[in-house]
Amino acid sequence: MRETCSSKGSILNGANFTLVTALILFSFSQNQLQADDASSSKAVIEKIAKVFDTHRKSVRSLRVELDYDIKHDALAKENNYDRSSTIHASMTFAFKDENRYLKLKSFGLSQDGSSIQTERLAIYNSKAAVCYLIEPKSAVIQKDKSSYTELNYYTPHLAWVVTGQDEEFAETSATTNGYLPNTLSNPDWRVSEEQPEIQGTRCLVLENTTISDKLFLDPKRNYAIIRRERRFDLGSPLTNIGQYSNFELVAPDFWLPKQLDFEVKFFSKDFKTPTGESKSTVAVKSVTINDVNDKLFQIPDLAPGTIVADRIENITYVADKGGDVLENSIRNSIREVQIAKTAPRDYLLPLILLQVAVAFGIASVTLIRRIRLRMPRT
Repeated sequence: MRETCSSKGSILNGANFTLVTALILFSFSQNQLQADDASSSKAVIEKIAKVFDTHRKSVRSLRVELDYDIKHDALAKENNYDRSSTIHASMTFAFKDENRYLKLKSFGLSQDGSSIQTERLAIYNSKAAVCYLIEPKSAVIQKDKSSYTELNYYTPHLAWVVTGQDEEFAETSATTNGYLPNTLSNPDWRVSEEQPEIQGTRCLVLENTTISDKLFLDPKRNYAIIRRERRFDLGSPLTNIGQYSNFELVAPDFWLPKQLDFEVKFFSKDFKTPTGESKSTVAVKSVTINDVNDKLFQIPDLAPGTIVADRIENITYVADKGGDVLENSIRNSIREVQIAKTAPRDYLLPLILLQVAVAFGIASVTLIRRIRLRMPRT
């Protein structure tokens, strides 16, 4: 009897040992599979990041013409999300190396709901590191601000690093800012098991739950982005959706979208109550790669009478007939007064008084115009 019990105990112990061993081996295999999956995801993501990087660096110059439109639903309007917003814009944006160009005509709403029409030419001159913002009869000269030349409704949606401000953001927060390929250096990106069919193609999906970002890529178009989803944070509702379509082959294995559709959903601070949504469209009329003329980035002569605010030198003046600034006219008058001191005494006093009167008159006009000056918003 004891032997029988002993035998049964041995069998049970052996079974337990076998079960434990199996569980350990299963756990090990699962961990190995997860490690293999992570390794495989890393290899795929590195490959895609290299493709994005190669494409971006291959674009030495770009010129794109487009129309932009945005519509807010009734709830968004009720919550004033349409205020201080551009409703429609037609524009040409270009860059070549570090030079940038933006010609913009837009219609929008002010904070009080009144309509605003804007016509602006912005040129960033990399040699002078200065941005020129030119509107009818007014202009601003200032250090480069990305808000103007980056407000082109195209490269931001492609998540390209273009301006100096972009580069700064990419360097300080490369893994979270969404720029491509910079953000793919975040170690939490994974290849998703999802393979949805979008625009007739089976997508490769990259997902990062840490920064709440999701990319849908088209393997047939060398991993061109055809959809992007972003959330405010993990667990919050989907807030930003981008759809990319109507692709054009602009270089070998390099497709760019000519239709971009975006949806933004607004919520209360706790993300429990929807407060409206907006839908915007970017329709590209033409796109040129690596064939942009240098003349596009030349600073045009200012029309006579243009009021200029130089925020680098902290002076305001009015462009005169020769394209020279009014400040130069004043300096010329002062110089002529100094020259007049060497003239015969019979003519000295009247000439000095005349030149001083001219200088004083010009300065008075300048002061009046400065008081009335209304410069473009920065």
